[in-house]
Amino acid sequence: MEFDRLYGDPRHHNQVSTSDTSIKTFTHRLRSICWPPNFKLSSVESYKGDMDPEAWLMLYEIAVRAVGGDDHVMANYVPVVLDAAAN
Repeated sequence: MEFDRLYGDPRHHNQVSTSDTSIKTFTHRLRSICWPPNFKLSSVESYKGDMDPEAWLMLYEIAVRAVGGDDHVMANYVPVVLDAAAN
C-alpha cells in the first residue's frame, strides 16, 4: 500500500509516547490522509439520531465517495456531520 511505503507500518504509530503530552484523537494514518482537492460535502444532512443510522451511513458513504474520498476521509470527517445533540 502506498501509505505504508511512504510512512511505514501504521501499527507502530499508534503507541502513545510518554514524552508526548498532547492527546491524539486519531491514529497517525488518519491524521496523515490526503484530502481530495476542494473537499466539501453539501448533500449530507447531519446525523441527529432521529433517522435510520444504516440508511444515513449509506448516504454519507455515497456522498464522500462522490467527491473523491475514501475510507480514511470518511473516518476523519464523520465527527463533523454528527450532531452533538443527538440522543
